[in-house]
Amino acid sequence: MDATNNQFEINCTKMRSTFAHCFDWSDIDNMKIN
Repeated sequence: MDATNNQFEINCTKMRSTFAHCFDWSDIDNMKIN
């Protein structure tokens, strides 16, 4: 799952317009894992 998160972060960095959306998704994933 770490690899997926890393790729997701890279995508977010490339697409600054959806940076906030990426962070929201990361938060949701973290909540699901925890």
